[in-house]
Amino acid sequence: MTQAQGVEQRLAYARQYIGNIFGQSWMQDVVADIERRQPKSNQVMSEMPKYNVTAPGFWPTFAVLKPVCVERAQGGRFYDLDGNEYLDFFLSFGAQALHGHNPEPVVNFVKEQLGKSVANGNAHPLLLEHTKLLKELMPHRERFAYLHSGSDATSTAIRLARAHTGRRLIVRFEGTVNGQYDITSYNAHPNLHGYPIVPYPEKGPEGIELRSFNKGAQLFGKEDLLILTFNDPASLDIIKKRKDEIACVLTEPIPFHFPFPDKAIAFTRELGEVCKRSNVLLVLDEVHSGFRYGISGVTGAANLHADMVTYGKVITGLGLPLSAIGGRADVLAHGTTSGDTLSDYGTRTFIPTTHINNHLSIAASYASLSLLKSKGEAYYTRTRAKARRITEAVESMNVGPKAEVHMYGFGDFFGLISFTQPHEAPNTIRDVIQATNALAGVVFALLLRRKGLYFMGAPYLYTGDAHSPEEIETALTKMHEAVEEMKQNNFPFVFN
Repeated sequence: MTQAQGVEQRLAYARQYIGNIFGQSWMQDVVADIERRQPKSNQVMSEMPKYNVTAPGFWPTFAVLKPVCVERAQGGRFYDLDGNEYLDFFLSFGAQALHGHNPEPVVNFVKEQLGKSVANGNAHPLLLEHTKLLKELMPHRERFAYLHSGSDATSTAIRLARAHTGRRLIVRFEGTVNGQYDITSYNAHPNLHGYPIVPYPEKGPEGIELRSFNKGAQLFGKEDLLILTFNDPASLDIIKKRKDEIACVLTEPIPFHFPFPDKAIAFTRELGEVCKRSNVLLVLDEVHSGFRYGISGVTGAANLHADMVTYGKVITGLGLPLSAIGGRADVLAHGTTSGDTLSDYGTRTFIPTTHINNHLSIAASYASLSLLKSKGEAYYTRTRAKARRITEAVESMNVGPKAEVHMYGFGDFFGLISFTQPHEAPNTIRDVIQATNALAGVVFALLLRRKGLYFMGAPYLYTGDAHSPEEIETALTKMHEAVEEMKQNNFPFVFN
């Protein structure tokens, strides 16, 4: 059987598996109930894709069944167009996880800035104050650069690394999520690569076969991009061997899909030592973990080596776009003028865009991070207690002899409720994904949506001061009910 025939056979099996589940009367009732409760959302969201191809809920491989349209949000809750109230654990991709939606001090501070400044294109005093605040929170970073998104931050870090070293090769790790542009579309988010429908690419002694999940992405060769396995000592040997070609290694210090702090931090620490000895720049992508894993992120909390660190998501507030790079002064110096404009041509890295340093984004971030600073360690103590409570409750759920339910998570706080086959402790991202039944998570999230808990399309869970302990207990009760409903209806937890 050829690989194409194998993929087609697997696809046919998956469609049958999904069809058998959603063809059952109890699942049809669930979908019908969701549709009945949100007629106004249904109307708006049915029209949306006629005009807008980037609306959340309609993305390729992330399309959500019966997406809701939100009217207002506060704290850990939002309300859709039909007046339905949801306890929100998605929290805008986790970007509102620190304080919840629309925290009053942040809203009021941004209101004070409205109508005052030029918005963009000029410096303003708050920009300096914000940068000083970042330096206070992250004294291990020397200088900072501001951008709009996590993708902007990591792509710019790559450009700065190439400018600084004069080298071309970028090293990333399979299954790590570092943005949505050409070089990070290769071997990234496991679900986007079609596993288990499409087999994982070949893994050889010199790395993993390149494969992009984005049609139309630029083609890269082995001189441009090297994909290795996270938490594998062999990867460190390859970096040592090819050190003179490598501009930078880009990785999450604790990968989104390998949320095991002890193992991940130990590997990242060793990676940092290898990079330092090999004169290879290390970029730690803390877009997801920054400010969550302690106020200085994983890098500061674990005292990890890094030449640049990228930040995003919770760095801002109210959904206003902002990201940052913090790093070595000499590396970031490539992004500023030499003082002689004529000498800058071809010798500097041009970073700015029209809306860079937008004063409302800076204001929201300054207010949000100042609020986090004022809360102090008590914030993290509260959030870790909630995380422990959620983890203990989820891990105690029984789904039968052929499956397990786990709460994989880290920091303060990201987690994924995962239904898996019984397996040994995972050592790589492939191990995690190959043991997981993604469809079970989708069904679980749908059942919870009907019960007033929102997780978007899969049970990714974020919390912080967004949720009270009482709301956590309410959520856990409903999670237990959803698991029992799946068991009572003989849900096939194992995807063979």
